Amino acid sequence: MIKIIFATTFIEQISTSFMNKVVFFALFLIGFHSYSFAQTVKIHPDTLRLTIADAENRFIKENLTLLADRYDIDIAKSKVLDARLWNNPNFNYAQGLYDPHTKNFFDYSSTGTSSIQLQELFSIAGKHTNTVKLARISEKLTELQFQDITRSLKYELYTDFNTLLSDQQQAVLYNYEIEKLSLLLSSMNQEKQLGVLAGNDIIRLKAEIENLKNASVQNYNDLMATEKDLKVLLNAFYSTYIVVEDAANPSKTLLPALPDLINTAEANRPDMQVSKTTVEYQMQNIKLQRSLSVPDFTMAVWHDASGSYATNIDEISLGFDIPIFNRNQHQVRIAKYQIEQQKLKDSLQQNTLQNEVAQAFDIFQNVNSQYGSLDVDYNRQLDELNNGAINNYSKRLINLVDFLDQIRTFTSSRLSFIQLKKQYFDSVNYLNFVVGTPVIK
Repeated sequence: MIKIIFATTFIEQISTSFMNKVVFFALFLIGFHSYSFAQTVKIHPDTLRLTIADAENRFIKENLTLLADRYDIDIAKSKVLDARLWNNPNFNYAQGLYDPHTKNFFDYSSTGTSSIQLQELFSIAGKHTNTVKLARISEKLTELQFQDITRSLKYELYTDFNTLLSDQQQAVLYNYEIEKLSLLLSSMNQEKQLGVLAGNDIIRLKAEIENLKNASVQNYNDLMATEKDLKVLLNAFYSTYIVVEDAANPSKTLLPALPDLINTAEANRPDMQVSKTTVEYQMQNIKLQRSLSVPDFTMAVWHDASGSYATNIDEISLGFDIPIFNRNQHQVRIAKYQIEQQKLKDSLQQNTLQNEVAQAFDIFQNVNSQYGSLDVDYNRQLDELNNGAINNYSKRLINLVDFLDQIRTFTSSRLSFIQLKKQYFDSVNYLNFVVGTPVIK
C-alpha cells in the first residue's frame, strides 16, 4: 500500500513538473513576442493602409462634399458675370389686322397701318454698379464658406483618423491578452485532467477572458463606427478595410502666447472672415436698396407707317415710374436692420473665437503636461511587468490571483497610455482647428 501511494505521488510530481514546463514554454513564447511585436493588424485583400498625409491627399481629391461644394464657387462667379450684363432692348412690331375702309385683312400696302418700336430700360443711380459689387462680395463669401467647410471636414478627418488609430491599437491589445490567457487556460485544463489543479482557478481565468472579450466587442463596435465615418470622408468602398499608421509625435515647438494665438485665429479662420464679409455684404446691400428707390427710365423709338395723323411718322419717348407710393423705403429699412443684426453676430463670432482659442490652449497645455511627464521607458517597463508576471506564474512563485492582478495592471496601463496619446493628438488637432492654421505640426 505504501509503495502504491509513493508511486502515485511520484507520478503526480512528474506530471506537475511536466505541465509547469508546458505552461512556462507556452507563456514564454507569447511573452517573447512582446506587445510591440503584436501590433501588426491582420491585412485583408482590400486593405487600405494610410498615413495622415495619405489621408489628407485622398480627402482633397475624393471627398464628395468638397467636390460638390466647389461648384458653388463656379455658380457665384457666373452670377457676377450675369450681374454685369445690361438689360436687353425690346423690339415690338404692330400690324393692322382689319381695315374697315378697304375691307382688307393684314393690309401690307401703303394704305395699311403698321408700326415698329424699339425700347431700352436704363438703370440709373448706380443700380447696375451696386448689383455687380454685391455679386462680387457674394462670390467672396462663397469662397470663404468653402474654405470653412474644408477646414471643418479636415478637422473631422484628423479626429476620425486619431480615433481609429486608438481603436485599432486597443483591438491589438485585447487580442493579445485574450490569446495569451486562452493558451494558459488550455494548459490549465490539461493540468485539471491530471488532477493537479483546482477548478476554481480555471473559473477565475475564464471570467477574466470573458471580461476581455466583452471589452473587445465594444471596442470593435466603436472601431467600425469610426471606420465608416472615415470611409465616407475619403469616398472609400464599403468593403475596404482601413488600417491607419501611427505617426511620429509632433515636433516640439514653442507655442505662441494666448493673445498672439487669438490674433492669428482672427486673421486666418474662414468663419471669422465670413462674418466680417457678411457685414460688408449688408453695407453694400443698403447702397443697392437706396439706389433702387430711384426709378429707372425707358427710352423708345418707333416708326408708324399710317396709323397716326400723318404717314411714316418717327417718334421717340421717355418713360419712368413716379415714386409716390413705393420708394423702396421698407427694403432700405430692412437693410439697415440687417446691418445692425450682422454687426452683433460678428461681435458674437469674435467672442466665440476668443473663448474657443483660450479653451483649446488650456486643454493642450494640460494634456501636454501629462503626456510629457511620462517616463520614456514607460512602455518598456510595462512589458517587463507583463513578462515578469508570466515568468513568475510559470514557476509558481505567484498564484493565479496575483498573476491576473498584474495582467490587469498591464492591460489597464497600456489602455491608459493609448487614451492619453489619443487625447494629446486630439488637443493638437483642436488647437490647430480653432486657430485656423497649424501652430503645432
